[in-house]
Amino acid sequence: MKNVSKKLSIVIPAYNEEKRIGKVIQGIKEVSNGIKECEIIVVDDGSHDLTASIAEKSGVRVVRHPFNMGYGAALKSGIKAAKNQEIVFFDADDSFYPEDIFKLLEYSNDFDMVIGARTLKEGENHGRAFLRWLFTKFSSFLVGRKFRDVNSGFRFVKRSLVMKLLPLLPERFSITTTMSIFLFKRGCSIVEVPIAVKKQSKGNKLKVIRDGLGFPYLALRISMYYDPFKVFSPIVFLLLSLGLVKSIFDLLVIRNITDSSIFLALSGIQLLILALLGDLIVKIKQLPT
Repeated sequence: MKNVSKKLSIVIPAYNEEKRIGKVIQGIKEVSNGIKECEIIVVDDGSHDLTASIAEKSGVRVVRHPFNMGYGAALKSGIKAAKNQEIVFFDADDSFYPEDIFKLLEYSNDFDMVIGARTLKEGENHGRAFLRWLFTKFSSFLVGRKFRDVNSGFRFVKRSLVMKLLPLLPERFSITTTMSIFLFKRGCSIVEVPIAVKKQSKGNKLKVIRDGLGFPYLALRISMYYDPFKVFSPIVFLLLSLGLVKSIFDLLVIRNITDSSIFLALSGIQLLILALLGDLIVKIKQLPT
C-alpha cells in the first residue's frame, strides 16, 4: 500500500445507490489507509432507498438533502462540508477503482486540478457517450486546449479554488464541465490522468435526455461569461457570408437585392455588435480593481 502524506477529503455524491454504496465506501477505506489523514463524505441527494443508512453504518460522514437537488448540488454540499483543503470527487456507482486515487495524488502537488480521464468505457450508454464527446469538444474549443474527458466525475481539486466558484456552478447540470472551464480560464493548472473504469450499467435514459437538452444552456452560459466573441464569431461569419453570396446572386440573376439578403446581412451585423459588446464587458470585468 502506498503512503501519502496528505490531508484529504473524498466526496461521494449518491442518489439511490443502496446496492453499491457499501462496496464503494469499503474500497475507499481500504486504500485510504495509505493516506495520512482522510475523511470520506457521502452526500445523500434525497435518496428513496437505504443509501444514507448504509453509509452511516459504514462509519463515514453523511450529508443529507431533504429531496433530490441534483448532482451539482450534492458536490457543492460535499465541498462545503469538507474539512480538508484537498478534495477528491468519487462516484457512488462503483465505476471507478479506488486505488486510482493515488494516480491523481501523484500530480496533486504540481497541479490545481487532476482529472481522471476515462480510457475504458465498456458497456457505456451510447447517448451518454455522445454527450461526453459533445461536452469535451465544446470545452476544448472554448478554452483553446484539448481535453480528453472534461466531464469526468473522478478528480482531485483544491477546495479554496472551487469555493470561489460555487455561486457560478450549476445545481443539476454538468458541474464538472463548468468547473473545468472556469478554473482553466482563471489561469489554474489542469492535467488529465488516464484511468480505467469498470463495466457500467445502461444508465437512466431520462437523465441522458435531460442533460442533452440542457447542454445548449450550459454552452451559452459559459461562453457569455468568458469568451462570447469566440463562440459567436463563426455564426457572424456564416450570416455575413450568406448575405454577401445571396446579394451577388440577386444582382446577377434578378437585378435587385431581395429582403432575405438584407435580413441575412443585418442579422450578421447585429450579432457581431452584440458579440463585440459582450467581449468588451468580459474584458472590463477581468481588469484588476
